[in-house]
Amino acid sequence: MLRTGVGMLLFSLMVNGAGAMGCGPRRSDAAQGSRPARQSAPPAPGQKRDEAAGGDMKVLAEGSHSRVNDAFIIVARDASIYRALRGLVETLPEMNDDFFLKNVVVAAFLGVRNTGGYSVGITRSADKSVRIAQQSPPPDAMVTQAFTNPFKVVSLPAAGEKAVALDLDEPWKAMLRPYRITAGELSVTGGIAGISKKFPLEGEVRVMRYGNWATCVASLKGGAKEEAPHAVTDAATGTVGSDGRIDIPYIDGGSLVGRPCTGLRAVGSFVDNESKLSLQFSPAPCLATDAFYGAGKLEAAATGPAPPKRKPSIMDEK
Repeated sequence: MLRTGVGMLLFSLMVNGAGAMGCGPRRSDAAQGSRPARQSAPPAPGQKRDEAAGGDMKVLAEGSHSRVNDAFIIVARDASIYRALRGLVETLPEMNDDFFLKNVVVAAFLGVRNTGGYSVGITRSADKSVRIAQQSPPPDAMVTQAFTNPFKVVSLPAAGEKAVALDLDEPWKAMLRPYRITAGELSVTGGIAGISKKFPLEGEVRVMRYGNWATCVASLKGGAKEEAPHAVTDAATGTVGSDGRIDIPYIDGGSLVGRPCTGLRAVGSFVDNESKLSLQFSPAPCLATDAFYGAGKLEAAATGPAPPKRKPSIMDEK
């Protein structure tokens, strides 16, 4: 009887102990399963969702080494600029033309840093502006004692209003050269009623240059006399030839043009050692019917010196 009682006691302890051991992991798994990262849908191949940025941003590539030596931003609004960007960041996934009907790609390069531990942060604010920040290592951090070129590339939805407003940390602000518009006009035609109107353009264009790239942050305002003034601030990247010719495939005209076809193509040139900029606008491709279309031009003069730049690498010139 004693042996039977001891046996029953051991059996009971084994059963209860195994149950208790099994409860711990199950509770832990349930708690982990409640985290947003576990519940969110998996991103597309080659992408990962940036939860800290609000979930509507996808990281396409990031790292500590790039071919860009200065702080620089590329805002790809169409497939041609994105293909050129893939020449700088070869790990980027392929994107077709349809992707850019509803999305925009933003690439931020921090430039050369003396050590590791630096990175680029990109988030989107409640007002939809894109915040680009330098993330530095803590003073007491153990970092790699080697030069780094941190970068990050993300995609953002751009349905509806397609203008991209940038909120930049100092490394990128310092690379913008301001140009004041000295003369400009925009013509808008189309719509169901077949309107035609022309009005002057005012404002500023800030330009970031690197190699054969130019990113323009345009703050434009204007409007016909019978209307309330309109304004738009947008960032877009184009390419620059050895002769100073600039081609920006898409820049948003916003309320200056009117929905649904707010896009403009801008071509022009830098002259007088890039102290002057001229741009001509034409309608960007749009399939909508009875839409408004914008066309025009502007002349602008630099109001500040060109920022100091490192010499681009050979790969940047390709």
